[in-house]
Amino acid sequence: MKGYLVEPTSLEINGKVYKESIYVAPLEDTMLIGLDFMSKYQVTLDMKEGQLYIQGQQVPFTDEGDNSVQAVKGINVRVKRKTHIPARSVVRIPCTTEKQLNNETYVIEPDINTVLAPRVCFEGSGKPVMSFVNNSDNQVTLFKNQRVGVAFEVEEIPAISEISNKITVSKVSQQREQEGIGQLSSYRLKWL
Repeated sequence: MKGYLVEPTSLEINGKVYKESIYVAPLEDTMLIGLDFMSKYQVTLDMKEGQLYIQGQQVPFTDEGDNSVQAVKGINVRVKRKTHIPARSVVRIPCTTEKQLNNETYVIEPDINTVLAPRVCFEGSGKPVMSFVNNSDNQVTLFKNQRVGVAFEVEEIPAISEISNKITVSKVSQQREQEGIGQLSSYRLKWL
């Protein structure tokens, strides 16, 4: 698992500020307090009562957060079937969500390191389809039920952030490949 270090950081809990370096890991849980922090500040956990004590001060913990702030919870997006992405090609792959979606607009934030993928907007009543770009010289396999992104309900489509690494494509040719039950479109890219 790869994470990153954020330092220095001020962490406010129940009005008291703690200055610490924070290691951020790609976890799906709401929060995880490290053992070093717990030892340094004499933290006691009472899991039965749902209480956290920092230097004797009681801090209730829940997943709900403050009533004035709603946590944004994403819905995992997974590949529907095993798919091979040829070297230097683009493939559109049907995906599935872990739970039923409302009839609202969603954006999928890709979360995959082996290939490139753009954000995708889709209606909750439809089925998400994602495009994956394999810009390597080797075939990449995405496995059935592999997590490839997170879907968030949106009211306004966010602007695409500025991209610093630009790729220029000089030629795109289409071919059809038979894969499993259905057909997938595959596009070969010629890089400059």
